[in-house]
Amino acid sequence: MSNSGSSRVVVIVLDGVGAGALPDAPTYGDARACTIGHVAELLHLRLPVLQTLGLGNILPVRGVPAAAAPEGLPARLAEKSAGKDSTTGHWEHMGIVREESFPTYPHGFPPDVVEPFERAIGRRVIGNKVASGTEIIQELGEEHLRTGSPVLYTSQDSVFQLAVHVDVAPRETLYAWCRTARRLLRGRHAVARVIARPFGGGLRAIERVPGRRDFSLEPPTPTYLDLLLEQGVTVTGVGKVGDLFAHRGFSTVVPTQGNRAGLKAIAEILDGGTHGLLLANLIDFDMDWGHRNDAELFAHGLMEFDRELPVLMSRLGTGDLLLITADHGCDPTTPGTDHTREYAPLLLWPRPSRAPRSQACYEGYFSDVGATAYAMLTGRRPPLAGSSLAQLDPARGWREPRTRRAVARACRRAAGATATAAAALLERELGEAPETAVVLGSGLDVLTEAAAVHHQAQVSFGELPGWPEAAVAGHPGLVSAAFVEGRRVALLRGRAHLYEGHPRSVLQQPLLALARWGVTNLVLTYAVGALTDKLRVPGLAVVSDVIDLQFPPPSSGRLQVLTVASSRTRELASAAGLPQVVYAAVMGPQYETQAEVGVLQSLGAEVVGMSAVPEVQAACRLGLGLLVLVLVTNKAGESGVSVGRAAERIRDDLHQEVLQRGVQGAQELRRCLRQWWHILQHHEE
Repeated sequence: MSNSGSSRVVVIVLDGVGAGALPDAPTYGDARACTIGHVAELLHLRLPVLQTLGLGNILPVRGVPAAAAPEGLPARLAEKSAGKDSTTGHWEHMGIVREESFPTYPHGFPPDVVEPFERAIGRRVIGNKVASGTEIIQELGEEHLRTGSPVLYTSQDSVFQLAVHVDVAPRETLYAWCRTARRLLRGRHAVARVIARPFGGGLRAIERVPGRRDFSLEPPTPTYLDLLLEQGVTVTGVGKVGDLFAHRGFSTVVPTQGNRAGLKAIAEILDGGTHGLLLANLIDFDMDWGHRNDAELFAHGLMEFDRELPVLMSRLGTGDLLLITADHGCDPTTPGTDHTREYAPLLLWPRPSRAPRSQACYEGYFSDVGATAYAMLTGRRPPLAGSSLAQLDPARGWREPRTRRAVARACRRAAGATATAAAALLERELGEAPETAVVLGSGLDVLTEAAAVHHQAQVSFGELPGWPEAAVAGHPGLVSAAFVEGRRVALLRGRAHLYEGHPRSVLQQPLLALARWGVTNLVLTYAVGALTDKLRVPGLAVVSDVIDLQFPPPSSGRLQVLTVASSRTRELASAAGLPQVVYAAVMGPQYETQAEVGVLQSLGAEVVGMSAVPEVQAACRLGLGLLVLVLVTNKAGESGVSVGRAAERIRDDLHQEVLQRGVQGAQELRRCLRQWWHILQHHEE
């Protein structure tokens, strides 16, 4: 591959598809971020084309192994600029490295920003805080419609966002107000983007409508886009890239809404025979899935892109070049909804002739993308930041891919050190470890209020290193040393859940800490739905087996069944008169439809819940004596709705029912624990 003669260079930016935390990620609160890796851990990815190009050579991706001889050049790009926003990422791709990040406003905009803007548009604003766009229009929509005041909000990014109902002001008026804000936001208040957010609908059905427009700060110096235009090279933009560069440096821009429209536009431009640089951004990964913590749709989006890749690649000819990369991370499995400070993956196709024929991954920088495009399209040395990836030193800058096993070993070492620190804190705050710990599931925290439960001391999850915060209602997130039915135990009041976006390793961290503290027996409790009419609602049951529908094996297609029954648990079931059941562990957080109930019943499951697998796996690996109890709170399938606002309302209502039925189940749980203590004592003797 020479550095001249290329008729087309296609750069596709998968917005928010990061490849692991950068070394400075802890200063951004993103130490654990790994967008692609965490999505793959939660949901089995099938990405055969990206695998062939070398995605698994960049970082360990479950279901996407490293290619022995990748057809593309896999590279991991570090960001030199400060920040983790789209503007900074795209600017650095095109040769601008910023030493200072754009200003952000975690407490809202100050008066010297708001007051001049209000005077200029002749209206007061409402809101002026960090908020989710969908949530703030629900919160302030009625006041906005009544007063006509625009809704001003920001995020952890450098953005000034203005939301206006289309019946209050037409889109062109909103755009004019945003242009006014763009003129005013200069100097120390020069935010990266002013964003117009039109919305519509009635009071009970307020929703965003098409017409978003970004008014970005103009790049302070020339970019590779500008230089290509000066050299007479055509530069075509697809998606929001025009907004990110203040529409400078492009011959033409094709605005699109969403990934599918973006991919269609790319294909049409390639069919049209346009030469030069095509720079495209696929926004859904960031805007619709990353910011909304929707890992499932994020995974489906990656697989859809993989399916469309051969169609695009077939349109490229000899001398053409394809670069697939990202601008930052937006890990949908992290508790927050912000961007994450991560490496960008890069897959360059076809593979440069100077690249060594091995599994190795190249280590470069964001600016290498623009430098490569400039060199390939002009035959000249790149004058801005970055190096052309077509002219690589085959002896320098390469890293052999880390296997998932090697990464797992490193993670276990780190987890072990964190667990030891948490165990030391438990020892200091709660004293010597009791023999048994009890994890209280949804609705069962009321056990701690019983007169027969005597608390000694407690510590919050947030104080314990490595412990995920409990965020679901009814899970207060406390560890309490207490006497329950005369036996000293550790009560874990609540838990974090897989559907909240936590990786399996994080959910297992509390159990590792308990074992390091000295706990030897574990009682796990969960709220579940009944899949059979034979179970009492509400009522307790002992779990004999767990069907793993949360982490299905990537290749065999066979379900994993975790057996938790033992002679002691069977003895308890007999003594307490409790049924033994098979638990189907699903992802959640939706309740099951009738069709799903039928599938689960066909697998032999008798109850269904949204937890269990990470904790049961950890308990078995640690050799803890294990009892799994479930409180049957409802009949599965009675109100199952999968998507939409109706689903959210039903989930909230059913969860409140679960919490209420926990009051009835707590007394039965106390009796069951008393019998469990007797069985443990008998076996010890």
